[in-house]
Amino acid sequence: RPGSADCGGDIAIRSVKGRVLRALHALDWRLACGALLLWKRFFHRRGKQGLNERRLAISEIKRVLVVRLDEIGDMVLTTPFLRELRRNLPQAAITLVVRPAVHNIVALCPYVDRVLAYDDAESRHQSALLAIVHARRFVQQQLKSEQFDLAIVPRWDVDTTCASILAYVSGAAWRIGYSEYASEEKHYLNRGLDGLLTHVREGGAVQHEVMRNLDLIRLLGGSVSEDRLELWLGDADERFAEAFLSDHGVRTGDFLLAVAPGALNPRRRWPIENFVELTRWSREHMGGFVVVVGGKAEHALGQQLQASLGSRVIDATGRASIRETAAILARCNAFVGNDSGPMHLAAASGIPVLEISCHPGSGAPGHENSPLRFGPWCAKHVVLRPAVPLAPCVDACQARSAHCIRSIPVVEAAVSLAKLLAVSSCVT
Repeated sequence: RPGSADCGGDIAIRSVKGRVLRALHALDWRLACGALLLWKRFFHRRGKQGLNERRLAISEIKRVLVVRLDEIGDMVLTTPFLRELRRNLPQAAITLVVRPAVHNIVALCPYVDRVLAYDDAESRHQSALLAIVHARRFVQQQLKSEQFDLAIVPRWDVDTTCASILAYVSGAAWRIGYSEYASEEKHYLNRGLDGLLTHVREGGAVQHEVMRNLDLIRLLGGSVSEDRLELWLGDADERFAEAFLSDHGVRTGDFLLAVAPGALNPRRRWPIENFVELTRWSREHMGGFVVVVGGKAEHALGQQLQASLGSRVIDATGRASIRETAAILARCNAFVGNDSGPMHLAAASGIPVLEISCHPGSGAPGHENSPLRFGPWCAKHVVLRPAVPLAPCVDACQARSAHCIRSIPVVEAAVSLAKLLAVSSCVT
């Protein structure tokens, strides 16, 4: 039960045990990274290695590798960075490496010359040695003919994705990214990856991830002209969305609310019964239709909403690609959901967004669940948060399931949604 003594003890025990295990894992990485640096220094000199001893010169950059091995939302928040990188390097050959699950959303990106999928699932949570071997195999198979001047890792946090490893073994002369010490609350997780970069950006004050990414453009000596998000959809994606909604009875002018009840981490999921109640309220006061969006993992939630509320609820979970989902969202009047990929897709689509966040208003501003870092990047949005954490949580929700987020009442979400559709102010 949220807030009970048993729950508190369980969270405390798991927290201590988790910190010990992660610290041991970090030690394994520090040793492996040290060995990799020594091996590269004495046995493997290649390309323009001498460049990394000089100051970054944007005029000398001809071939660029961008490594972004994070989730859908992270990739959406990186779209302004890709646009501004191309604007500053109009003649450079830019290669983008992403996870397979994210490839669909960047496949049509006009700002890069090539998009490659790097499946790090087998090495992400395993030993450092396995991650290094896996990265070297990818470089030999996909990038062996490249001579990169620059590799960029646009991630402000502990690098659990092994992106710095891939940037290092690519042979790029300059390698830039954020220090693992940028996130002050995770120093014990430092794995020695800073040593794999030639130019390290320190943390500084907490700011949104969009601005973090763009700061790396400035580190290169470039300029930033705009920070809007982008989505790159094809004609087939637009036709799919039009046909899918039409087949379910949606006509031009009908009110359409998008709901995303899922999230990667269970603590970020507002209870499904709350979404049912809020969706019922929307149907009674707004009319029209509700479309439930998400991946295959959310299909059971979509079916539950549909079963509870009838045929005017359209279940699109697991039935559309990322780009097709974005095309559906662009046709909606508003979005309600947790801190998730669909939430960022909705923000990039330009529709009003109501986010239900698990991160307390009094919580650590730099936490990975903080809306100050990962909130909706759009003009018209509202973020609902618990005022304070539920015991035993302190700076952030630490439960394995929905806990602090349960303190957000449905009536508050309904009032916020009504205001969101009536005014164009930003409330966080």
